[in-house]
Amino acid sequence: MNTGLGLNMAVTVFLGCLVGIVIVAQTLYGSTMEHIKEFGTVKAIGGSNADIYSILTKQASIAAIAGYIVGAAMAHGLGPAMAKADLKLLISNELSVMVFVGALAVNHYNYRTTKDIDLAIAAPLDEQKLVRLGYTRWSESKGGSWLSPRGIKVDFYTKDVGRIPVT
Repeated sequence: MNTGLGLNMAVTVFLGCLVGIVIVAQTLYGSTMEHIKEFGTVKAIGGSNADIYSILTKQASIAAIAGYIVGAAMAHGLGPAMAKADLKLLISNELSVMVFVGALAVNHYNYRTTKDIDLAIAAPLDEQKLVRLGYTRWSESKGGSWLSPRGIKVDFYTKDVGRIPVT
């Protein structure tokens, strides 16, 4: 007799993996946006996109490994309870690899987010040049705030800020 329990379990596992990957993506994105100024500082002192990607990859790897360890421990901890209920808990290597790779793959969006960090420019920029470069004035701005071509808010200063001379 075919009950369809196997298909239900497969769909449940798939949805669980999908939700886990989305949670990891949101966590990494939130962390990236929270530290966008630090990534800008890395670029300002001469760091490349590859340096920032390296930081993000390490962060994603730590999250993926920690999440995998916690999830695997919980799954193996449920093994005896599942056995008492006459259910088998099988965790294939393919599923384990898929979850781990998925957690790393969602970090690709963070690469695109940090790619557009602009450096502070000492050369004077007028509005026409900013518009030609794809910037748009931020609607709530009273002066120097613009949105980059990817929608990141950028402030341009015309006075000395934090002892950094503006020429």
